[in-house]
Amino acid sequence: MKKILLGFIAIGLLTFVGCEKEKQKGCTEPNAINFDSAAEENDGSCRYEEDNNNDSNSDQDSTGTNNGGTETDSTGINNGGTDTDSTGTNNGGTDTDSTEIVISLPTLTTTAVSSITEKSAVSGGNITNNGGATVTSRGVCWGTSANPTIYHNRTTNGIQGIGNFTSNLTGLSKNITYYVRAYAINSAGTAYGNKVSFIAKKPVEYGNGVADIDGNSYQTVIIGNQEWMAENLKTTKYADGTTIPNVTDDGQWANLSTGAWCNNDNSSSNDATYGKLDNWYAVNTNKLCPTGWHVPTEAEWTVLTDYLAANGHSGSEGTALKATSGWNSGGNGTDDYGFLGLPGGYRFYHNGYFKGIGGYCLWWSSSQDSTGNAWLLHLGSNYGHVNSYGNNKKNGYSVRCLRD
Repeated sequence: MKKILLGFIAIGLLTFVGCEKEKQKGCTEPNAINFDSAAEENDGSCRYEEDNNNDSNSDQDSTGTNNGGTETDSTGINNGGTDTDSTGTNNGGTDTDSTEIVISLPTLTTTAVSSITEKSAVSGGNITNNGGATVTSRGVCWGTSANPTIYHNRTTNGIQGIGNFTSNLTGLSKNITYYVRAYAINSAGTAYGNKVSFIAKKPVEYGNGVADIDGNSYQTVIIGNQEWMAENLKTTKYADGTTIPNVTDDGQWANLSTGAWCNNDNSSSNDATYGKLDNWYAVNTNKLCPTGWHVPTEAEWTVLTDYLAANGHSGSEGTALKATSGWNSGGNGTDDYGFLGLPGGYRFYHNGYFKGIGGYCLWWSSSQDSTGNAWLLHLGSNYGHVNSYGNNKKNGYSVRCLRD
């Protein structure tokens, strides 16, 4: 009986022990960042502020995560073991850039040519963009072909980089047309600016100018030892103040034997460009030009054309005197001396008709050829030489004045 009672007691104790509740484990340290208030038993998992997420004992900054053992910067994630830049993600162990730099040709323009002589000139350029790489060489290239390159004549300016630069062109031949382009070289290649052209010739030598009695002002040019008006005469009065008649009627013009003027086509719109047309009787008064000036003699016209022939314009004297625009197709000149010869046309004496605007320019001389004729100088749109001959004094031609 006693043994039976002890057995029941043992069974009861085992049942009580087996039903006892198991304690909850976790971090029981209040200072730990993973403190668990419900834990009853510390399991050794506590972590503290000074610990971080680095599982490899490697340096990392405040915002990165390093799983590989080397440094990452403030915004990168390194999973492989080498440096990445501020915007890249490196997953394999080599350095990567945030963006790829694309190198292109420089951007530049060519400076207009100045200080032109028969042997030299000045140009240059302006580099506005280096294309993403250092400009290692810059300057201008030139030649007689339309698109010169660095394999033609060229300058090399010592200062590298972008901005303005000036270049001197030397060794030129007079009266030759040259083409110029600025260039700039970087690692992508050679870039060129816009093309400009010029003629190597003696610069125009200007005089002090002159005004007529009507107040019209005229540019003057010095050619050789002579100073010429660079425009046709526009006066309506003689130098002494006497009015010169303006004759518009065809029949009246044909019968004149005294001085008179008109505009071509009797249109005042032609006056500003071409000046007046005068008959030779107005020239012969010796009062048509401003005081200190005169209508040139036939011999003085010859001095001018001989000078042109001796200075590279033999057979093309007219081209050298004609303006670079304003003539009929193919008839423009080179205006090498600023004479600005324009095709003002003429007026026939026998019927008073007007002709020749765009095609012809005729200037009186003060020299008489015969009783009814006087010498003149004639330029035409379809040839480059000059003609000199006598024609009827009643015709209306342009007038250029020469300093006394």
